[in-house]
Amino acid sequence: MGIPDKSQIYYRHFVRMIVRRKWFFVPYFLVLAGGIVLWTRIHQGDEVLYFVRFRGMWTDDFFANATHLGEPMVLGGIALVLLWLDPRRALAFVSAVLTAGLVAGLTKLWFHHDRPYLFFEKLGRLKELVGVPGVDFFRGNTSFPSGHTLAAFSAFGLLALMYGGRRIWQLVFFLLALAVGISRMYLGQHFLKDVMAGSVLGVLVALTVHHVYGVMMREIARRGAREVVAVEDSGRDTGK
Repeated sequence: MGIPDKSQIYYRHFVRMIVRRKWFFVPYFLVLAGGIVLWTRIHQGDEVLYFVRFRGMWTDDFFANATHLGEPMVLGGIALVLLWLDPRRALAFVSAVLTAGLVAGLTKLWFHHDRPYLFFEKLGRLKELVGVPGVDFFRGNTSFPSGHTLAAFSAFGLLALMYGGRRIWQLVFFLLALAVGISRMYLGQHFLKDVMAGSVLGVLVALTVHHVYGVMMREIARRGAREVVAVEDSGRDTGK
């Protein structure tokens, strides 16, 4: 048998972690599959207008607050807590969030898709897009993918990988990321395709950062073991 190449190693790691954290990934893949089916059966914008019917209900406040889970202020607070609890994992978390921001920025520039506000404005249907009180619409061509969703699935996906030993925490982290994704459509900031793409990219970022973090921790452990052996050998030589 030959030595597996890096792509095989990455693939095996991803599969192993998905299986170990199935209470995060199985619900995610089910929701993603449902979203893909829905996306193929509706017209762009229908999903955004669907949520307009809920204006004035408790869901306005819920999703207006839930969307902050994908923003720097909240994610930075989580990073500070992790820094106090476990500096090495805090570094991995910050790396995931920064990578998510970079990926979101580059892909938005590349695809240049209209935001819902601009989309409905061009169709002459802007009156149909009723916003949540206190939440301003983003305008322009930065719709695809959803940066909030990408950041949320990167951050909470990584937390599920690092701290999701118990099923309940895997599910909690998934629901938190999902709430961010839904909030972006509810608030009229993104389309379904933007949210799905953001979630996929976020999951890939989380898995990649977790793999790199694992490689680094194993290398640190090996170096520590070699140093211990070197010290012991030096002690034996001195005692002779």
